[in-house]
This record gives sequence, C-alpha cells and structure tokens, in this order.
Amino acid sequence: MTSKSLTHLVFGVLFGCLFLQTAMAQISIGGKPYSFALRTHTMSPLPVLMPGINIGKLEAEDLLDEQAGLAPRFGDLIEVSLNTNNSGVWETLPDGGRLWRLSIMAAGAKSINLLYDDFYLPDGGVLYIYSADRKHVIGGFTSANNKADRIFATGLVYSDHIVLEYYEPAEVIAKRAANNVAEEASISINYVVHGYRFIEFNPNDLVKAFGSSGSCNVNTICSQGDNWRDQIKSVVMLLSGGSRFCTGYLVNNTAQDCRPLLLTANHCLGTADAISSPSVNTWTFMWRYESPNCTPNTDGPTNMTTSGGTVLANPGSPGSIFSSDFALIELAENPKTAGYDVYFAGFDATTTAPSSATGIHHPSGDVKKISMENAALTGTSYSSTGGTATHWRVADWDSGTTEPGSSGSPIFSDATKRAMGFLSGGGAACGNDLSDWYGSLGYSWNNNGASDSRRRLRDHLDPGNLATFVDGSANPCNSNPPGPCTGTTYSSAANLNLPIPDNNPTGVSSTITVATVATVTELKCVTVNLTHTWTGDLVATLTHVSSGTSVQLFRRLNATTPTAVGESSNLSGAYTFCATGASFATAGNGGLTDYVIPPGTYAQSSASLQLTPAQNTNTFANFVGLALNGQWRLTVSDYSADDIGTLSNWSFEACSDAPTCPTFSGAPANVTIVNSTCSSNVVSGGSITAPTGTPCPAGSTLQYNVDNTGWTTTLPSYNQTGPAQSIKTRCACDSDANTVSAESTAVTTIPGSCAPANDLCANATPISCGITISSSNINATAEPGSFAPCGVVQTTAGVWYTFTGDGTNVTLSTCSAANFDTKISVYTGGCTTPTCVAGNDDACPGGLSSVTFTTANGTVYLILIHGFGGVTGTFDLTMTCVAPCPTFSGAPANVSISNSTCGSGCTLTGGSITAPAGTPCPAGSTLQYNVNNSGWTTSLPSYNQSGPAQTIRTRCACNNDGNNVSAESNPVSTIPGTLANPVVPANGSAIVACPALATQPTPPTVMGCDGSIITPTGPVISNSPNPVTCEGTRTYTWTYSCGGTSSIWSFVYTIERNPFTVPANGAATVNSPSLATQPTPPTVTSNCGEVLTPSGPAVTNVPDPIVCAGTRTYAWTYTDCEGNTAVWSFVYTIIDNTPPTATCHNQTITFNGQESITLNANDLVTVSDNCGTPSITLSPSFITCQQVGQIVPVVITVKDASNNTVTCTANVTVGGLPCGWSQNPNGVNCANGNSIAYNAATGVYTATSTGCFYGPPFTGDATAFAQRTLCGNGSITALVTGINPLAGGWAGIVMRENNTAGAKKAQLMTNLGSDHRREFRIATNGSAQVQQFPSQNRYWLRITRVGNQFTMFVSSNGVNWFPAGAQNIVMPSCIQMGLVATNYTANSTVTATFSNVSFTGSNSGLGSPFAPDVFTPLHSPLTPDFDVYPNPTGGELNVDLANYVGRAVRLEVYSLEGKLLQFTELDEVQHTLERLDLKGLKNGMYLVKVKSAGLPDATRRVVLARE
Repeated sequence: MTSKSLTHLVFGVLFGCLFLQTAMAQISIGGKPYSFALRTHTMSPLPVLMPGINIGKLEAEDLLDEQAGLAPRFGDLIEVSLNTNNSGVWETLPDGGRLWRLSIMAAGAKSINLLYDDFYLPDGGVLYIYSADRKHVIGGFTSANNKADRIFATGLVYSDHIVLEYYEPAEVIAKRAANNVAEEASISINYVVHGYRFIEFNPNDLVKAFGSSGSCNVNTICSQGDNWRDQIKSVVMLLSGGSRFCTGYLVNNTAQDCRPLLLTANHCLGTADAISSPSVNTWTFMWRYESPNCTPNTDGPTNMTTSGGTVLANPGSPGSIFSSDFALIELAENPKTAGYDVYFAGFDATTTAPSSATGIHHPSGDVKKISMENAALTGTSYSSTGGTATHWRVADWDSGTTEPGSSGSPIFSDATKRAMGFLSGGGAACGNDLSDWYGSLGYSWNNNGASDSRRRLRDHLDPGNLATFVDGSANPCNSNPPGPCTGTTYSSAANLNLPIPDNNPTGVSSTITVATVATVTELKCVTVNLTHTWTGDLVATLTHVSSGTSVQLFRRLNATTPTAVGESSNLSGAYTFCATGASFATAGNGGLTDYVIPPGTYAQSSASLQLTPAQNTNTFANFVGLALNGQWRLTVSDYSADDIGTLSNWSFEACSDAPTCPTFSGAPANVTIVNSTCSSNVVSGGSITAPTGTPCPAGSTLQYNVDNTGWTTTLPSYNQTGPAQSIKTRCACDSDANTVSAESTAVTTIPGSCAPANDLCANATPISCGITISSSNINATAEPGSFAPCGVVQTTAGVWYTFTGDGTNVTLSTCSAANFDTKISVYTGGCTTPTCVAGNDDACPGGLSSVTFTTANGTVYLILIHGFGGVTGTFDLTMTCVAPCPTFSGAPANVSISNSTCGSGCTLTGGSITAPAGTPCPAGSTLQYNVNNSGWTTSLPSYNQSGPAQTIRTRCACNNDGNNVSAESNPVSTIPGTLANPVVPANGSAIVACPALATQPTPPTVMGCDGSIITPTGPVISNSPNPVTCEGTRTYTWTYSCGGTSSIWSFVYTIERNPFTVPANGAATVNSPSLATQPTPPTVTSNCGEVLTPSGPAVTNVPDPIVCAGTRTYAWTYTDCEGNTAVWSFVYTIIDNTPPTATCHNQTITFNGQESITLNANDLVTVSDNCGTPSITLSPSFITCQQVGQIVPVVITVKDASNNTVTCTANVTVGGLPCGWSQNPNGVNCANGNSIAYNAATGVYTATSTGCFYGPPFTGDATAFAQRTLCGNGSITALVTGINPLAGGWAGIVMRENNTAGAKKAQLMTNLGSDHRREFRIATNGSAQVQQFPSQNRYWLRITRVGNQFTMFVSSNGVNWFPAGAQNIVMPSCIQMGLVATNYTANSTVTATFSNVSFTGSNSGLGSPFAPDVFTPLHSPLTPDFDVYPNPTGGELNVDLANYVGRAVRLEVYSLEGKLLQFTELDEVQHTLERLDLKGLKNGMYLVKVKSAGLPDATRRVVLARE
C-alpha cells in the first residue's frame, strides 16, 4: 500500500468516529431556555467538575496523528455517567411544570460538547444547552431529535462552564399520570468533549481545519465551479469524535422521492456495517461549508448541520478500500426538510469511462474545493493500472488535488454531470502528478453479484428496477414528503375458503380486481392466509393478469434434490411475503410433519433445488411500471400427493402514482362523413370515419358526442335512413375524466331516402289479428286518384295495410309508439272505389290514433296510416280482434262427488270432485266454479278429505265479457268420512318392595280403524316423587297412534319398604385414653341393598372426662329412607401406665434494638402426656444483646401429673443487630423493601434495598436503613466493601432527623465506581441538595456532628481523610444515624456490605465534638502514562508499561462504540514491554486502555491496517 493510500485509509477510520458530533447546530426549534424569563434562580446547581487535561501530551499525540495522516481532532474525550436521576437539580415550577438543570465545568476548555448513550424526550419537552454566562445557547431540542437507537450528540457550546436545562410543561406531566405517555424523559451523558484547539467563539479566528489544505486547491466559488453550482450543493463534510474526517454527497434515486441518501467511502465507516452495526447516529453532516470568496481564502458558514443516519449498504469489509469501497447511508434528518439549499446529485452506474471528470471535496477538513481531470478516466483495481475495474483511476489532476478528508467525495462525468464514484485514496498532492482511485459506482451496483441487498447499491438507488442512472434535481420530491411510500392494501373476500386440490399443478386461483387507474411504483408485500400440510408440495404465484407478469412467492420449500418433495412442515395462518424479511426456508426447517411454520413476515423467494415447476426468477420489482388497475391473481398449486389445504383469503399492498394529464391546445379534428343514398329502393352507403393521425396527445383519448346525448369513446355508426346525426369531438385525460380539451365544431349527417314499399294502395302490406308492425311513412307519396277523407279532415301521404274480415270486433292503434301526430283511415271497396268504414285522429294522448269497428265476414279492408298536416315519422301499428259472446240457455251441469272413508294409515282417503262430462258451456265461454261462496274461478276444486264440507256451484262466462254469464247450477256438497280412536284394554298395576323391582312391563297389542296392528310410542316413565329413591309410584305410559287417531295405556307400580338388621356390637381394652380412638363402623345395607350412612358416633366417657382410666363408648345409628332405624356400638376399657414425652427444637432469635429477649417454652419444646398437660422449666430463661453471634444451650425439664420427668436441650442461635442498632421493615419510606443483616464474626453489615428508589426533586427519601440514636455530638464511620449488582445503586452513611421520608439529613454515599454522592436536606420535606463527585477509590466514609454543623470525609485507607462537604442543619439533640442503601432505579434490588463500622457519641445527653484525622492532599502526584507502537500496526502491538513496574494492571481493547473486545491481566508488571495480538480484529480504529488500582485509567488510540 502506498503512503497516500494508507493516509486515506486511516483518515476514514479516525478516532472516535462513532462518538461525538461537533457541529454548531442540529435541527432544532430555536427559542430561549425557560429559566431566562425567571426573575430569581433559587436552585442553581453546583457544577460537576471535569478532570484536567494534559495539553502537552495531547499536542504530542496530535503531531503523531498528523504524521500518520489522521484527521485533526479538536477535543479530548472524558468518560462520565451523568443523567436526570443521579445528577443536576429538579425544580417544580409555579405553573405545574418541572425544570431540570445540570452544570458541567471543564476548566480552561475552549468549548464543551456532549454525547448521550440514552436520549429520549417526550412530546412537549424541550432541552437547551448554554454557557453559564448565557452568551451562547443551542437548542431547543425536542422529540423530533429522538433516534431509534436512542443515541444522540449535541454541538459545541463556546465556554468552559455550561448548563443543560430541560423543561417539561405541566400538560406533559398530566398525560404521563393518565398513562397516555408511557415513558419519562431520559438525558444520559456518557462523554464530555473538552475542546482545546481549533475552536474560537468567533469563527474568523479559527487557526486550524479551515485553510489547512494545500495551496493548489481551488475554492468552489471560483470560476472553475461555474458549471457545477448544483452539484456543489450536494457535497457535505462528515464530522465525528472531534474530527472532520471524510466527505460524502447527497444522491438522487430513480424513484425521485427526496429520500435522503448519502454516498461516501466504506473505509470512512470504521467498524460500522449495514448488517452487524448500521447506526452512525453520532455523525454530523455539515452542509454548504464553502468559502464566500475565491481569493483570499475565507472561512464558510458552519451552522447548517444534520446528525445521525443508518448504513443501508456497504461491501462488508470494514475499513477496506480494496473492494468497491462504497457506503450508502440514509440520513436521520433530511437537509431538504431542514430548509437547507441542497441538491440531490445524479448518478450513472455505467462502466464506460468518461472522457473528462471533476471532483468536489473537503480536503483536510477545509472549505469545499473543486479538482479537474481533463483526460479520460480508466477502470482498474485499486492502486493499479489494470485488473478488475473496481475503481476509476485519475492519472493526475490538471487542477487541484485531494487530501485526507477528501475520502468518499464524488467524481462527476463532465459530459453527463452525473456522479460515477467516490474517492478511495491515492497519492495525489499539491506538487506531484501521482494518481487517485475512486470506487466505481458501476461495479458497486451489483458488487460482483452480491445476493444481499445490503451488499450492493442497485436496490436502493433504483428501487423500482427502472434504470441504472438518473439526473440530479434540487427538488425530486414533487411536493411529497421524503421516505418510503405508504401502500394501499387490496383484499379478497374475507372467507374464500377455497380447497387447494391435491397433486394438481393447476391449483386454486383467486382474483382481486383493482379499479384505481394508476401505475405501480412499488409492490410492497403479499399476505396469504391458508392452511396446508407438507409445505414442500406448494408453489404460490402472484400474476398481473393483463401483462402476464408473475412472481413466485415461495416454491417447493427446502427441497434437497431436483426431484425431492421438499419441506414436510405445515402452514396455518397468515404469511406475508415482502421484498425483504426473514428467510421462509429457514423458518421451515422444523422438518417434522407436526411442525407449523410460524405465521409472520418473510422475504419473497423462488429459490428451490426442486426443478418442478421451473423457477421464475422475477421479483416484486418486475411489477413496477405496470397498471395497478385490472386483475391480480393468486395461484396456489400442489405438486405432490396425499396432502391438502384451504386458501382462506389473501391481499397485497402496493404503492402507485396516478398518471398525469397532458396539456391541451385547442380542439381535435372532427369525423369525416359520407352520406347515404337510395339505390334499388334501399338507402345505403353512409359512413362516419374517425379523424386521421393522432388527434389527441399522449395520456388522453378521443371522445364523440352525437346529438348532445353524452360523450363516449366509441365511433358513432351512420344512421343510413336517418334521422340526421350532429357529431362533436374532444380529447379527455385518461387519469382524470374531468380534464378535457375544447370541443370541435359539430358536423351533421344528411341521410338519403326511398319511398316505403307499401307507399301505394296496390302494394298494401297484409296485417292480422294480434300483430304489431313497426314502420314509418317517411318519404311516402300521395296516392293517385281520389281517396276522400275518412274519419279525418284531410287525407295526406301515407302507407297502406290490408286484411280480410271474419265477423270479429277489430281495433287498429298507433297508441303504443309513434313519433309524430298520426291518423288512421279504414276503407272497403278496393283501391279504385274506396268506401270509408272508420277513421281517427287523436284518440290517444300525444296525437296518436285508435279506431274500433265490427268486420263483415269475407270483406277486404284497406288501412291508411298518414300524418296530421302531412308530417312523417315512425310508428307501431297494432291490430287486435275480439269475437262476440254466445247466447246462454239455462245453467251448466254441476260436478260429481265421491266422499272419503278411513283408509290405510287411519287417514281419510278416496274423496274426489269430478268436472261435468262433455262440453257444459257453449263456444266463446268458459265453465266457472264457486266453493262455499268464496268467488268464481275456472279451476276445478280439490276434495278436502278430512273436511270441512264443501258446497259447489257452476256457471258459464263469456270469454270476452266477464260480466256476461249463464244461470248458476244447483249446489252439491261433500260429506267427508270420520275416524275412530284405537281401542285399548284396562290399565295395569302391581306392588313391589324396591324401586329396582318396578321394571318395564309389556304393553298390549292394539289395532287401528284400518285393521292394522299399531306399534305404540313410549313408554313415558313418571315417578312420584321424582326420582323414586325410597317409596312412591312409578307409571309406564304408551301412546297408540294411527293417522290422526290415538289412545293411551298405562301400568302403575306402588313401592313399599321392609325393615333391615345390623351386626353384633364390638369391644377392646387399651392403656391410654388416647388409644381409645374411633373405630370404623360396619357397612350396613337396607332391605333393598343400598349402603346406609350412619349418624354419629355418639361418644360416652365414664368418668367424663377420662383422665387415666374408664370406659369410652362409640355408638352409630343407621336409618333407611323410610325411617327404619338400628344402633351399633363399640366399647373401650382404658387403663393408665404410660410416661410423658418431650421433643426439643433449636431456635434462632433476632435482636432489633432490644436489650434482652425472654424465651418462650412453646418455641423450644413439644410435650405430650396421656394423663394431662405436664409442666415445663427452662434454664436460662432469657438472652441479652451482648450474646449476638453466639449459640446458647437451654436445658428443658418436662414433668407429668404422675411426677414422671424427662429432659432435653435446645440450642438458641442469637442473631440480628448489635446492642443499640435497629431497623424497621420500611427503612426510610421503603415499602417493606428494607433488610439489614449483621455478621458478628466478621463485623460486616449487609443492607438489602428492594424497590428503594427516589429521584428529583428529592423531597422524599426511600432507603434501606440500619439505625442507632445519637444524642449530642458524635460521628459514624464505615467502609463500603460491596454493591451487588455493582451498577445497581448507592450505599453509605447518614445522620437524619428521624425516619420520615422528608426528614432533614446529611447523607454520604458511593456507587463503588467512579462517583460519590452527598445529600443535604436543611428543611423538613424540602428538596435535598444532591451532588455527585469523583470517588477516586476512597470508599471509607465518615460524617461528624458538632452542634448543628455536619461534616463529611472520605478516605482510601481509613487513615488519611479528605473533606467531602459540610452543611449547617438545625436538628434536635437526639437524631438517628446509621447505614443506608438505595437503588439506581425503581423495581430493582441492590445489596451493599459495610465493614469497619464505628461511631462516637452517646444515645443520651450531648456528646463531645469529633475531630477527623490529619488530612492528606486531595490529588496524588502520580499520573499514569504508557505508549504503543507501531501505530498504525499490522496486528502485533507493543505496549510500553515503564510507569507501571511493580503494579498489577489490566490491558483492555475496545471498539469505538465502547464494546470490550479482549483483555489481558498482569499480577505484577516486571518487564516494561507487553505485546498484544490484534490480528483477529478487522481493519479499523480501536482504543487500548490500561487500568491499575489506585490510578486513573489511561487510554491510547490504535489504527489496525492490514493489507
């Protein structure tokens, strides 16, 4: 690797690249802190002091960094742990809101900026940071600055003393109380950056970074940049960890959706990676950092910044420049949204070299520069003139150059103005002609065939699979907000429930029809809800029907060979397939037939080793650009036997863009008309032809309107015979029917004409009864000769019809349809001598006509249809004929009746009604029937077989006149038969002793009225009572039914009980009343065999009570259900000869403030005696607090009433707290979370705090508390030896007014880490003054009281003491002092241990003041230091530990994210040189830390750079 390429590499992995942003501003709301409007500041927090820095040491490191090509840093990182719970001051405001302020001081710093490891602000909260003199303010930061990984950084404040101020309005607190907001604000700082160079409050005074690039570089404002004004706006400087380290550029994509994508170099990422570590939320992006002058070089603005982002794609080799070296980042804050004047650069993934190119960059963190190459680029491998074309080689720059800091910057084709790559490295510099290499965007497009979208560019820069290039744009958003599209879901019916046919490649299909006219821009996901066994059988395919484009969602899952059946697991539920997601194949690897692949979201994939069906390699990107509207079809196919399933429903989600309308200029051309003519008495030849060419612009369609009847896209058809058509045209937008062009001028058809075929009388058209003829009199001529008006005023030109009369009444009418004022004239006598029969002009509304007349049999009639005043048009002529009614003579015959009788099935059958024989009515009339005067009908009545009776009459009615009827016949009536119920014998009965004997009898045989034997239903069993358990009746009932007849037969049992007997009585002799236990009574059954449950026993003692001897009788009484009873008894005879017994128990007692505890015999011994309660004597009978930690033997003597004596010994373990010490379950406001234990052997106190947590505003405490009374002056001293978990809480000592939560107090605690914490509450229930300060490994704690002066001390050895704070607090003479422990967070448990606990003073009266030991200086002169080399290293690293000889040390290696990667522990440093092996780590930047007890940690940065 050349020296220049190494320079670019190490610059890309600069120190702290994932730590701190350093810009002067992020996206914020501005404004002023809340406290600036307050008149008084009653709770100004004391500052947290940062340790000093070794400026000489830092400057020496900076010199080495510069020589190694590292980016310049401006600040030193100080690791801290400061948050809203352990630092600063909370204050409740008059308006109900809250204010938290934290003061930080880094003496001598030019600036301070901060990194947060947990940052979250609720909606409504706002954070400001300002210098203590209020001259420089940044913020306000709000919930808009929250990041998904909760990492954040804020910019520089130009002061060595800053204040953080967080304001939370009352309404935010109220919402949280109502559970509408789940989380409180979290502001947790893990690094403070002490700015020591490059930073001045006046930017014009900057002495480094600006102006530090070589003199040959050209500012972009110069004339060389005139052709690149847009592209210049796309380039941005990258900042992190106090360094300006790389360059990147904002890039457009083919979706042109304003998505904030940034391209830079992979080697700038350090250890960040798109798959394993995608967050770069601590990076800052400085936009438009450009000099306003060409010469002299002038610094540019630094206030246009955004922060944070996510790595979307990179080659997967952190720190490497030898692959294509690309890194694509999606910014967390869009500079376009922030209102910055930026540009989205175009790109071109071509592999054709440009003939000349231009680079834009920030060399050495300087203002933006422009470099030009006039010769063609060449495609090569990195640092080579040949090989695989992973890079573009710039042979030598003709204007300008590149330097560290330029890495990741774009190179543009002069011809297309599109970016083609990003700077990897090279040797170019002012004064030489060496080459540079830019990573090729064309090679990175697919990254040598990478299968993961996070390892190539194409999926992100061309999400719609549209093109490999796009032009740049200042606003590619089209007024839509940037970001991924929000799709619309299109669903099938909810319950398709379609069976999936087994072993059928055709499968089952379901179609969704989309009406929305639009173009697909992205098909996001397809959800399939189905059940099926053996997933490996299946293939699911989505098809865009109109185009035939299809995509396989999954195919023959996990087939192991080209012919294997695939995965045997099952499907059950909704499975969603998207462009990206979890692997469906991996999820299916359960393999067992009873394993169900979990429903969820998976990546679409057609991969399978199975060859049937063939793989379709299409992806969802193939749907982009197709019409959304139309049919989409899902097909699920089964390719193997024996397994089935069901498709329940499915849906798909797609994004689309509706097409836009064209701009119309004027009206389109109209149609061309050729009119029809009459030829051979036929009108034909008319035509309408569409306009030639393309009458409408793209995106619109030609429409036609005929006679203003509405617009249609269908070309009108010519009306050959008319009427005339008036036609207009216009163009209409395809996507918006309301957007149309102007209308064309109307053109009109002029159809030709022929006279009708029946124009003359001689050519009259025949017509007959019941016929309607549609015709017209258009073009009719006047009849030659003389036809006098007939029924009308005037005879005009018309058309003729004819028929021959038959004596019927004829009606001729045009009333059903005609479009003109018609007339009808009827003649006889032929065409030469016509005679008028009838005529009409306006019989019907609208000028329509109708005429009725009676015809003569055989006479020929002529009909003329003409128009009033000679008008013409179309009409319908209808001819109806009605015959005349007959003459009736008397009534017709009546019906014949045959009545019903009992038939098969005991139903009435055989009844019938028969119509009269012959022809009862004359021609022209119809026979009618009337049943029971219910009205006349032509339907023959049906016989009611079971009644009621029917009375029937008949008559004849004229067919043409319903009122013309004959006389009625005489009535006849039906007489339906009757049915008799079956005959059954007399009911049966019997008497039995038990219910079980009342068994079902046999029912008798019974016959129906039709002579058939009836099978009865039943029996129905009824018990009285129900159920019959003792005595009563049981009845069995059967029902005999035949047809509509029925009878009942029953049998009744009467149940009566008999008495029962018991066994002989029992007896026994025992030697103790306790042995005269209850015996088991015998099993006795009733006369019916039921086991009887006795009552008792009744116990009789003689004497009563029995002390030692006597008799005891147990008696049981048995009773059956009827009340029959019998008694069985058992008699014991008792004698006394048994001594008493005693069992001793060991006991543990616990002292909690008592001087002594009296022992309870019941706790120490269990006694028994067969003749009463014995007496118990203890020796000793009490324990004192001086015996805590001992095991005391207690001798116990037990004596019964007969003076029989027994002894035993119980051991009493004495535990609890020493004399004078006590605890209560709640400690201090700790809700039973307090537990204090004492080990007398070691003198160690153990405090357990469960849920004991308190925070701002610190008006009430919650601690575990071991306490004793102090009256007057005194002290308490303790060494905190343990906290578990170590990061779980605080432990220490306290002097307090009393145990109430808000009591006055002086409290000193440590977390056994880097911090101590002192708390003073000077007013009851007031806010405590809480301050943290460095522990410096001084875990001996002491508080003294002299009067009302409380003083705190800390020590590392219990000998040399350092003051840690003092406060005057007015307290009563007697107070509580002791040991405390509390939690970092609520709902947790922490355990602390204390040793060397001592105290002075007394628990009554006023003691003497306590004076501490002689104090030693606060700071040790020993400052740790070490060195590492070579740096950069290829893997082997030497660590010089000369300053640690004789000490135990721990060597640790960290990533820049703070993750511990490896460590080495040395019990004693004997050699000054220790070697670390880093070859197992990836190329990049790391931190080496040396730790030694009693010394501050020391850290060095190391660059690992292997070829």
